[in-house]
Amino acid sequence: MAFDREKSHKDVSVSADGKVFKNSPSGDPADLVKSNSRLQKYKGAYCVKGFHYPGKYTYAIKMEIKIKKPLDKSNLVFELGIARKSAIGKNLVVEGEKFAWSMIGAHHVDCDAICLHIAHNNHLLHHEVLTSNTAGSTMERLFGFVLDTEFGQWKVFDQKAEKQICVMEAVDCSETLYPVVAGYNPNSVEVTATFIRID
Repeated sequence: MAFDREKSHKDVSVSADGKVFKNSPSGDPADLVKSNSRLQKYKGAYCVKGFHYPGKYTYAIKMEIKIKKPLDKSNLVFELGIARKSAIGKNLVVEGEKFAWSMIGAHHVDCDAICLHIAHNNHLLHHEVLTSNTAGSTMERLFGFVLDTEFGQWKVFDQKAEKQICVMEAVDCSETLYPVVAGYNPNSVEVTATFIRID
């Protein structure tokens, strides 16, 4: 699995092998080349290859965040998800798009922390605190994912704890779905997402 470096947003970076995503530009002159094929609104990247029916697809992404200065006003930190290409790039997030399913890390005012929210069709499926909203606080989590195109399910796991976090039902797999990642607010938080091989 690899993120598409050439189509990623200009304000993020993807390693040469496509395995590592960061929410800030790399500074590599090759990455500064303007391209109309790059994502314009969505501050992220999507995979070179997608998942299609029939099949069962398993992958894992290590998410690392480091707070440089406290976030406020429900600032976004990251998004991980799956979506059709037609749903990627229309907005800042794919959440809320008809053919997209995702989880978002963001500053949560009620908790005054960085929290994980998984929702679909305005229904909250999961909420948990990831880390405190203070300078220097960090989080590292290994999220596992299973897309079952036969049953139309996208399952999210805490890979290290071997615990299922949630299941999204009624995932429309009639067209190819692409794993997506996005990272926001690089002045306040460092976001790194890395594909991890799992057996």
